[in-house]
Amino acid sequence: MDRVCHFEIPYGDKKRIETFYRSVFGWNFMDFPGDTPYTFALTTEVDQRQMPTQPGGINGGLYPRGDQGGSQTPVLVIEVVSCEQRVKDVESAGGSKVLGPFPISGMGIYAQVKDSEGNIIGLWQSLAPTVGSTSSPEPASKKSKATVKKKASAAKKQAPAAKKPAPAAKKQSPAVKGNKAKGKKSKATAKKK
Repeated sequence: MDRVCHFEIPYGDKKRIETFYRSVFGWNFMDFPGDTPYTFALTTEVDQRQMPTQPGGINGGLYPRGDQGGSQTPVLVIEVVSCEQRVKDVESAGGSKVLGPFPISGMGIYAQVKDSEGNIIGLWQSLAPTVGSTSSPEPASKKSKATVKKKASAAKKQAPAAKKPAPAAKKQSPAVKGNKAKGKKSKATAKKK
């Protein structure tokens, strides 16, 4: 299942939007490095990698409203394993591509799509592994309990069978042990052949 990992809010006036969200919700802001007009909106505590430390917490971003083809309204961003594959999935399900996929300075790959109702949704493919990500390239609509069971069954078939413990050796009488040591067969051994 792909999860919501980020949000984006477009603005007409950067100072005004930052003042609004800081005064109403207590958010903090950090400009994206370089010339990209993008500002991170920090809504929850982050670790040294700038990842939320609170389970379920997400941060977002602010960008100038413009004619670059992106959304003019807030966007939920969904983490996916492959932006390219999810764009194809969206198109085959009745949605359409808005922009991308394109790389974001060594961090990941981003795209925007329209769902079947015309809502714009962001897609994010991280270049770094994320903790707890359960997304997979297979469209969620094709997943079912039967698919999960089939995969589990196939994995069991491929896994080496567990070896049964060897039966405990039977105690032999001292006479049988002595005969084996001399190269003689015991009566039990002779009967088996």
